[in-house]
Amino acid sequence: MTMRRLLIALCCGVALLIAACDSGRPQFKHTDVTGADYARGFALTDHNGRQITLADYRGRVVTVFFG
Repeated sequence: MTMRRLLIALCCGVALLIAACDSGRPQFKHTDVTGADYARGFALTDHNGRQITLADYRGRVVTVFFG
């Protein structure tokens, strides 16, 4: 076996061992802000330069990420 195949096999084995350590379904942690008084006037500019508010996504699940 070449060194490259051995390294690939080792990485796959480690990945399988890590995947086997899962203790069940991950829990989704969230904060429901329905009816909250804050962030009502929250607006951002999209990639086309248009202003987007939370009202544009009424009835949909919204995730905002700053990073």
